[in-house]
Amino acid sequence: MFNKGRKEDINLDELLLNLRKEEVNYDDAKALVKSIQLKTEEDLKTIIEELKKGNIILLKMDYLYKKNIVQLKTMIGQIKKKVKAMEQTRF
Repeated sequence: MFNKGRKEDINLDELLLNLRKEEVNYDDAKALVKSIQLKTEEDLKTIIEELKKGNIILLKMDYLYKKNIVQLKTMIGQIKKKVKAMEQTRF
C-alpha cells in the first residue's frame, strides 16, 4: 500500500529545482502576503515599500524583541506613522 520494502533514492536538489519550475506567477495579484524579519533600518525601508505596494506584511519581530526592545518600539512607531499617512492620502 505504501511501497513497503521499496527503496528509492531521492535527489533533494533535483526535487527543489523542479518545485521552483512549478511556481505560480503572481503578476496579476492585487496584493501579496510577505513575511519579513525586522532587524535593521534597511528592513524597515523594505517593509514600508511593500506596504506602499499594497502588500500584506507578516512582521517577524522576535529578533529585536530579544535584542533591543526600545529600537523595536521606535521602528513600529515609524511603520504606524507611514501607514497612517498612506491611509490619509488614499481617501
